[in-house]
Order: sequence, then C-alpha cells, then structure tokens
Amino acid sequence: MDKAQRVLTTCGIAILIAFLGAVGTLQVAPFDTGLRGAGFGALSASALLEFLWVLSAVALAAKAWKSTGIPIRLTLLANGIVVSLLVADFVKNH
Repeated sequence: MDKAQRVLTTCGIAILIAFLGAVGTLQVAPFDTGLRGAGFGALSASALLEFLWVLSAVALAAKAWKSTGIPIRLTLLANGIVVSLLVADFVKNH
C-alpha cells in the first residue's frame, strides 16, 4: 500500500471514530446542555468530513482499484454506509 492510501485509510478511520463519538455524545447528553450543543457541532463537522472523505476515496478507488489494499476498501465500505445513511436521512427529512 502506498503512502496516499495509508494516509487516506488513517483519515477515514479517524473521521469514522469522530462521527460515531459525536453520535454517542448526543445519545447520552441531557437536553439543553453545552454537551448536547458540542455533540451537534461535532456531528455536523464530522458529517461534512465523511462526505469529503468518501468522495476522495471513491476517486482513488476508481483510479486504481486493483492496487488498493483491503484496509482502504473496508474503510471505504464503512464510511460509505455512514454516508448513505446520512443521505437517506436528509432525503427523508427534506
């Protein structure tokens, strides 16, 4: 795996952990607290990063699918599921 794939895989895992952490923070935060506001902010930021990461990973995968490794493919799958759920939620609520 070359350096670009390693960097992209590491970023994808970090963004996925940040997104799941923001969702977990919102689940346990009581109403109208600073923790809940921080959770909403983190969720918004990490959702945007999810979209950007998936776009860049799909571009890399489309360019050189055979040379991509298993870790980036699994990370792309996990982040792709999150992005598809975000898009489905957006379509449902708008």
